[in-house]
Amino acid sequence: MKRIAIEASLANASCPTGMGVYVHKLLEGLAAEAPKQFHFYLLHAQKEWDGPNYGPHLEPVSYHFTNLQSLAILCRLNQTLEQIQADLFHATGTTGAPPRCRIPVISTIHDLYPLEKGADVSFRFRLFFHLLLPWTLKNSDCFLCNSEFTRNELLKHGVAKEKTRVIYPASQLDFSKPGGPSPTNGTPYYLCVGAVERRKGQVMLAEAYRLARKQNPSLPELLFIGPDRGDGRYLKEYGENSGIRWLHYVSAEELKAYYQNADLFLCPSFFEGFGIPVLEALNAGIPVLCSDLPVFREIAGEAACYVNPDRESFSRRILDFADRKVILVPEKSNERSVLFSWEKNVSQTLENYNNILY
Repeated sequence: MKRIAIEASLANASCPTGMGVYVHKLLEGLAAEAPKQFHFYLLHAQKEWDGPNYGPHLEPVSYHFTNLQSLAILCRLNQTLEQIQADLFHATGTTGAPPRCRIPVISTIHDLYPLEKGADVSFRFRLFFHLLLPWTLKNSDCFLCNSEFTRNELLKHGVAKEKTRVIYPASQLDFSKPGGPSPTNGTPYYLCVGAVERRKGQVMLAEAYRLARKQNPSLPELLFIGPDRGDGRYLKEYGENSGIRWLHYVSAEELKAYYQNADLFLCPSFFEGFGIPVLEALNAGIPVLCSDLPVFREIAGEAACYVNPDRESFSRRILDFADRKVILVPEKSNERSVLFSWEKNVSQTLENYNNILY
């Protein structure tokens, strides 16, 4: 029996966003689809496993060292891999490969944003990212990239293209069945989903919306849904009469209802490695207005309207949409959404496990 260790710390999170959703859906799929000759160890950096029970063939193992996962990767991960006699390690979080690893490593690359000039990340996060990434690049036998955009960014760092694979993530929500009733009792609203942080542009969008509302006070309410990752304090400044409301976190079923009943979905990001909320909005069949980023065009094709990620451009497009000068018709969203499924993601990941192991 082959022993596969998977970095699963993000499946232990109480309020998962994009990367946490990816890890959870991968483990859920492996529990259902993986051959019985595989035994999976769910490595996590916490003291205790509080995540789901994925079944007898997916066994949680802690490599906790301190509250800093980066230090645990440096100081404890190799020892844990040796103790469980792992045949393969899958690092699921871009910089999770330990130094001097003695077994094959597959690394999932989500994005290289901390390397961007002016990236809004903490000094500590930037330090450990710069420290761990070279070991990930050196020690990984295969890189699973979440988009062609991310693969192209990775190739700039000297990685051979033949060592890379593009395996798309998918939506955490099932839109094949109708969602619940309108969360706003039928009152129109615009929607933006994602962790509230600088690179995702929510503050810029709020300013754009406020600018548009001065010209059209009857604009629908703008709802933000997502946990605070640093910029929440700016959204809190908008009062009850601003037309802006922020919901920190909602359940999956509530989120599905918010998507399906929205008049317009907005995604104002400055940088993304993928963009699950854009895909979810397409799957929900609602109009999508998003930043003109290469990865969003890769996801949405002609099924979205693109705009420069600045306040004036978004404000103008919001007004155009409200005045029906721009008609966003989501008919093409179905032909895009079939490209992305967790079934494909899991089967392609298993194929790469087999390629490395046999």
